[in-house]
Amino acid sequence: MRVTTGLLPALFLPLLFVCPVWAQATDSRVIAADDAYAAKQYKEAISLYRKVVDSDLPGNTRARALWKIAYCQYNLGDKESARASWINVADRFPEAAKYACEGLLRAGNLASAAHDLTGAIDAYGRACSDAYCQVEGAKPLAVQAMCWLGNSHVKAWTQTRVKVAEESLSGGITPDSSSVWEAALPSYRSAVDAFQRIVELFPTSELAQEASMQLIALRYDCSIYEQGSKFEDVVADADKFLDEYPGARRQLAVVWQVRGEALYALGQYDSALVNFRTVQDTYGDVAGQALGTSQYFLARCFERKGDYEQAITEFERFLNDAKPSFDQPNERAAAELAIGAMLRAQKKWDGALEALKRISTEFPGTCWEQRSVRMQQSIAREMTK
Repeated sequence: MRVTTGLLPALFLPLLFVCPVWAQATDSRVIAADDAYAAKQYKEAISLYRKVVDSDLPGNTRARALWKIAYCQYNLGDKESARASWINVADRFPEAAKYACEGLLRAGNLASAAHDLTGAIDAYGRACSDAYCQVEGAKPLAVQAMCWLGNSHVKAWTQTRVKVAEESLSGGITPDSSSVWEAALPSYRSAVDAFQRIVELFPTSELAQEASMQLIALRYDCSIYEQGSKFEDVVADADKFLDEYPGARRQLAVVWQVRGEALYALGQYDSALVNFRTVQDTYGDVAGQALGTSQYFLARCFERKGDYEQAITEFERFLNDAKPSFDQPNERAAAELAIGAMLRAQKKWDGALEALKRISTEFPGTCWEQRSVRMQQSIAREMTK
């Protein structure tokens, strides 16, 4: 089984916590609280806003006050309280759609930043419910939450696959693709549902481009596990995206990368190389993680073509580049292992052992170290023949 190397990127949507300037009431209690907030006297503002929340003012005004309390708490560094307050806006004032939806969106952001995927998925799921998607003031927030919901499910999908695969490898067992697929399938389906919903309900939204890109990447994963999709389908979907969204540079970088990986899987290494070069030469400034992944697969293509010298050069370029996007642990370990294997095939024993020993230094206690140790033992036997 070939496991994808973390292709799906996190959505590049800013987790902003700047309080939007929405219409304010003219009640003196609200004005006093707003003045304290504007002066950054957040503790005083919280006390004043709480009086508004507990007052007999209209629900929308009280919802806004609770929403502002959350911003005060966030600005004071109390993120847990801010998260609870934003959720509380939706719990107490669901009819104040824009404040409730925005509160859930912010709560989801905080959960995601705290690596609480369950909390993020719950908050985003509530924020993109039909109740908010159908309200004009809340609709832009709802579609943003929908995109983040899909991305959270992608993270869960990836984490589950990695966990199951690593558990198998740590026991010396090659991961069974069907077991990995079944374990992660619920998250996969939820991610697909979220992104498809964006494309269907908001086809003209900028986020429809993001969702379409993610659906192509998810189809690629589906093809890896041979679950009803083919790599040829991925290439076709990528070509359609390239035609429909010629100006979506950041998404295009990922689509070219996915297209290249699909061609690589089909054994069309020369065509795949063109795709990976396109990511680097045309979209390097916006490619993010795809920049490093394209370099990794560039090396893989030369390896598969039997050009070991060029492959080793490209793998070393991948390992030595300082860009954070190149710092993918599994890819780095796999690159070192590949270099060791190719040098071993050329009977360059010292170089092979040096590469393999770096894995033990950089990835101690991992399945990669176990594989490198086994290869070192094999080389030792071969050297004595």
